Amino acid sequence: MSTNPDSLPRASSIKSFCSRYEMHPSTYYRRLKRGLVPPPRKIGTASRILAEDEEAWLEHLRAGDLAEEVDTQRLVVGRSVAIVG
Repeated sequence: MSTNPDSLPRASSIKSFCSRYEMHPSTYYRRLKRGLVPPPRKIGTASRILAEDEEAWLEHLRAGDLAEEVDTQRLVVGRSVAIVG
């Protein structure tokens, strides 16, 4: 996985998060319902994904903690594709 947590913005819109991981927003929301992606937080009126939540999500992916839940779905992280499960 090629995304460097140090280079992440402090908070990302759902659109930019999805773009960074080449994930369609509907896929994000499907995975959100299953607890497989970081949840958005309200900052004023905007929904944002905090960098620390994104970093924790990446660590779970690297550690394989989400493998059972994700099954054999392809997760695209940066430019590399991780087959999980």
